[in-house]
Amino acid sequence: MRVFQTTSWYSASFPLWLLAAPFLLTSTFLFIRARRALQGCCTKCGYDLNGIEGAVCPECGASGDE
Repeated sequence: MRVFQTTSWYSASFPLWLLAAPFLLTSTFLFIRARRALQGCCTKCGYDLNGIEGAVCPECGASGDE
């Protein structure tokens, strides 16, 4: 954070990307997870579950309702 003195006032600058970063990371994570589920992949590890019977991922052991 930078502090500047302008006449008798002080102003501070703050990088706005620090405010946006948590929201962007969270939304990206949720988007990828939802996309995997729509494509028939495990939402935890991304293993392709097409053609596999049962609701458990053989790669990581996650159940289908996670």
